[in-house]
Amino acid sequence: MKILRLAAVLAVGSLVPALALAQCPTNASIVFNGLTDANSGGTGCNEVLTISSTGTVSIVVENSNDPYDGTEDNLIGVVDNYAGGAVGSIALSSSQTIFGFDGDGIDTYVSGSDASDTSGYGGPDGYFTNINGALTSGTLDFSTPLTDGQTTYFSLEEAPTAGNSGITGTVGAATPEPSSLMLLGTGVLGMAGMLRRRIVNAVR
Repeated sequence: MKILRLAAVLAVGSLVPALALAQCPTNASIVFNGLTDANSGGTGCNEVLTISSTGTVSIVVENSNDPYDGTEDNLIGVVDNYAGGAVGSIALSSSQTIFGFDGDGIDTYVSGSDASDTSGYGGPDGYFTNINGALTSGTLDFSTPLTDGQTTYFSLEEAPTAGNSGITGTVGAATPEPSSLMLLGTGVLGMAGMLRRRIVNAVR
């Protein structure tokens, strides 16, 4: 009976929608050097990286004129529309040294950065791995994988040129949705209950 109660609680919990992660910060709450909503398409971002429902990545330049640090850094918003599972990472590459971090990442300007991020550029949910020696490619990992409909942001070096960011991205292996994990957990609990019943019956 306790197992059935636990399974019911887990099922109800899975229906509660996940909270969306933060979008790019805007000048309503934070003012960057020269970056305003008016000249960045209302997003507060220099670029927006969108993951389509099929997992392809597109990157659109919103504002190439106002890097958030006033020099060259690039604030990138992420919009996840992928229907194939949670996104745990995105591989990024460019002909520019986008991973040449020089200490003025977006975390310098915004509080609440990811605890796994040592670069200062990962934003609220990201950190970087697999950066190559040329500093032109690497992986953005999400501590909490993004699910369909969620957004977040991070930053890189090198401001985008108008009309072309020069950055390409590929979605890493998807992780199971929470509902899939719940089904697996419920199945394990059910099997444990059956095993317990058999043991009790065998002892009698």
